[in-house]
Amino acid sequence: MIQKIKGLSFFQSLLLILTGSTLFMTAAVSLSYYFFSRQSYINHATGHLVYEFRSITDNFNFHFNEDLKNTLRLLSTNDIFRQVNLDAPRNNKISYPPLEKLLTRYLLSKKTFLSLYCVDGRGREIARVDRSGVLKNYRDFSKSELFNKLNADSDGFAVAGPFKNKNTTYFTIAAHKSGGRDTGGFIAIDYDLKYFFEYLSGIKIYQEQLVWAYGPDNANFYAPRGSSASAEISSAFSKEFQKSLIFKTLDNSIIAYSDYSLVPDKPFLRVAAKVPFAVIFKDTRSMGHFYLLIFTASAVISILIAFALSRKFSRPIIKLAAASKNLASGNLAATVDSSTGGEIGMLVENFNKMSAELKNTTVSRDYVDNILHSIADMIFVIDINSVIKTTNYAAMAALEYSESELTGLSINTIFEDGEKTRKEFFTRLSTDGFLSDMELNFRTKTGKLLPVMLSSSLLKRKEGNVDLDSIILIAKDITARKAMLAAFLAEKEHLAVTLRSIADGVISVDSAGRISLMNKVAEDLTGWSFASSIGRHIAEVLHIICKDSREPCENLYVRVLNSGTVTDMPGETILIARDGAERNITYSGAPIKDNEGRITGVVIVFRDITEKLKMEENITKAHKIEAVGILAGGIAHDFNNLLTAILGNIGLAKFHAAPDSVLFDLLSESEKASFEARGLTQQLMTFSKGGVPVKQKASIVSILRDSATFMLRGSKSRCDYFIEDSLWDADMDVGQMAQVINNIIINADQSMPDGGAIEISARNIRIYSAENSMALAPGNYIHIAIRDHGNGIEKSIISKIFYPYFTTKETGSGLGLAVSFSIINKHGGFIGAESEVGVGTTINIYLPAVTAKTAKTQEYPAATEQREIKGHGKVLIMDDEDLIRNTMGRILNHLGYSAGFARNGEEAISVFSEARNSGQPFDAVILDLTIPGGFGGKDVLAKMLKMDPSVKALVFSGYSNDPIVANFKEYGFSGVLPKPCKIEDMSKALFNILGATSL
Repeated sequence: MIQKIKGLSFFQSLLLILTGSTLFMTAAVSLSYYFFSRQSYINHATGHLVYEFRSITDNFNFHFNEDLKNTLRLLSTNDIFRQVNLDAPRNNKISYPPLEKLLTRYLLSKKTFLSLYCVDGRGREIARVDRSGVLKNYRDFSKSELFNKLNADSDGFAVAGPFKNKNTTYFTIAAHKSGGRDTGGFIAIDYDLKYFFEYLSGIKIYQEQLVWAYGPDNANFYAPRGSSASAEISSAFSKEFQKSLIFKTLDNSIIAYSDYSLVPDKPFLRVAAKVPFAVIFKDTRSMGHFYLLIFTASAVISILIAFALSRKFSRPIIKLAAASKNLASGNLAATVDSSTGGEIGMLVENFNKMSAELKNTTVSRDYVDNILHSIADMIFVIDINSVIKTTNYAAMAALEYSESELTGLSINTIFEDGEKTRKEFFTRLSTDGFLSDMELNFRTKTGKLLPVMLSSSLLKRKEGNVDLDSIILIAKDITARKAMLAAFLAEKEHLAVTLRSIADGVISVDSAGRISLMNKVAEDLTGWSFASSIGRHIAEVLHIICKDSREPCENLYVRVLNSGTVTDMPGETILIARDGAERNITYSGAPIKDNEGRITGVVIVFRDITEKLKMEENITKAHKIEAVGILAGGIAHDFNNLLTAILGNIGLAKFHAAPDSVLFDLLSESEKASFEARGLTQQLMTFSKGGVPVKQKASIVSILRDSATFMLRGSKSRCDYFIEDSLWDADMDVGQMAQVINNIIINADQSMPDGGAIEISARNIRIYSAENSMALAPGNYIHIAIRDHGNGIEKSIISKIFYPYFTTKETGSGLGLAVSFSIINKHGGFIGAESEVGVGTTINIYLPAVTAKTAKTQEYPAATEQREIKGHGKVLIMDDEDLIRNTMGRILNHLGYSAGFARNGEEAISVFSEARNSGQPFDAVILDLTIPGGFGGKDVLAKMLKMDPSVKALVFSGYSNDPIVANFKEYGFSGVLPKPCKIEDMSKALFNILGATSL
């Protein structure tokens, strides 16, 4: 039988038959057991799915059928909800605060609730809350699917969804109102499925996420991250409602799914799992390795048996083996004399021919050594015991060994990790028979580490009568290459860090305008991620238009390519982001050139200057109003002086007219009009330095509530307050701040002739950077927002509403908001307006906060009725206006006093000193606070006090908010006399500091 196998020797035929028989039997047994094991794995996977779906069902029943429905039952039977008459006529302005408070409490108790709302029997929404608070834009559900379902279901519940809104997936469940004064209406919850999907993501089947979730129409709402098999799964679904777990076997996977419902026979969620066979059978790989090992062992045994049987037939080749050893040892004349025929005879003949050929062609050992030592790379020849047998000069120089030291040394000695590296080396070498580009470190004789790239292969030699397998190693010193690579990586990282650190947007394009690089700032400004923009044309991502014409700007990269130089784009430009947002920018471009100076692309740098422009606009507005304030202060000061003379002379004239005469009435009307004019000058004073606030630590809360309540008495409007708990105090002038709130509340009320809600909110806020559109310094602030729902303000005029004398009302001075702007500005804060025509206006105020606790604001008793008080004594009047001095002198004479006069500070000091030296000193002095070009009242009094510490002085000023007026005692004054004033005011002020007999 063996002899009939053509082309094979006897030894080969015997070895082939024995090995083949053993391998056939081993393979048959192994395959049978392999397929049996596969079925066991499938059964195990099915059991695993049943267990996981039971867990999903338990979770669903607990969170939805029990917890969620119980919450709805509690809400629908709550007394607050039941007592609302849902059938009563209503409009969108009606609200139910207790009901909204109830819904808010339930909303905050469950993180899975997105919103709760109540609907009456006619489908009208009467209350709604969500995570942002109470909502007033009520909706109509009379024709909604949810309303119709609820009316048709006897179970008392109805479900709609799931729905997908941006990044949120939710469904709505509603329940009938239970009891109460009517029979209709329901309460509903928008339930966030995010947490149920997070639960599904935690289910691991064979340590992998393999669970999906679908809606009633097989729309996929949840899939494992990175999965794309949703369509394949949904194609296996049946159309009928499945209460039990269904299995479907596909070509490459097992699919299981089950339906879940909150209303009987009306599923709203289908959960499915897909387990690929590759996952189920991944452990069978180790089983296959085991069978392969058995198969290999059987083959080895078969070969050994065949070798033993054939050994006795191999004697004829012993002579040939001995001759081969002689040839390998260097005896090139070795031949074999044999008359054996067949295959062995052919082998002997070929051996003798090979010996003769080698004798004619083999070169000398010296020639080979010269070649070996001339190679620049390190070369080693080692035996199977890892001992170095041969090396070259390059290896000796690099490792700092001599040839005698290196020869006979174990290769482990020069490997950095010794035995660990040797094992890795031989493992890789034995796999393919060769090794290339293995990167490791050699250790030199002195201990230095030398990075090398190692290649190796097997070779055979003959030494004496012993056969040895040898290995050749070639190592290339890569020290310089690693240094270059490290420098390159460092430069690359430096460039990346630089791009990330730049506050401007940077985009690099090639010569065709396609984007190749983009930093994070550019991503934020354009709305395009680098991944989605790479390869796109620059005009598609960087959409820039001219601010005035709204036309697209000239493409910058084309201009740079044509000019070959750095180019700035002139004019005001706007960047339109991917989401439609607009930003003011400046931008420029520069060419990218290669080593030969050719332009290969363009880098474009652009900066968002939107906030900078807003800040400049606000600063300009403040400077304009400050300039108007200086003018207004001067006008008010001169006007006050004129009013002082007018009121004084009117008061004197009234004493010479009969109280029941027409002249007395005319004088009284003139006096009243003059005092109304004084109110106007006080507003103008706010713009001047005289309007500097007199600050004290106080709470803004009472000012907001008291001012709003007072200003809305008798009005159709009301105030809704949203004030943060523990609101910080402010260092402010309480009177001026009340004036600001009054002005804003008046405007808000007048914008709503038919009445409405004015929303007042206040909260603590911190500004961390000085780079903000309000030009505020970093620090703590109180943000006050007063919002009306009136007609709103046109965009074309909203920037002018804080200008003095600007008004759109038929009656109004146009000073209210201008005064408010000046007050807030002098408090170091910010005031601005936002408005939309037909929607309403919001006034935003940022006021510097004081976090320390404040004492209660002192309350002053109401002023009592004044009357003229006569007196006597000598009074010095200092004022730069002749008209005022003359009028004041006549009033003092009328009251029983004698008057002295001074036009300025130097003259007042001189007159005061002369009177004192003459023994007839002045009993009191009345000093004007401001004297142009000379000493004012404060400096004059300081000199008088040095001459006479007991001097009685009245500060005479029209600046009621001046710190000297507010804190007159700190400066040595005994009292205050406002300018202008009534005769009764002057008589009382003198009486308070001198004393007199009342008429």
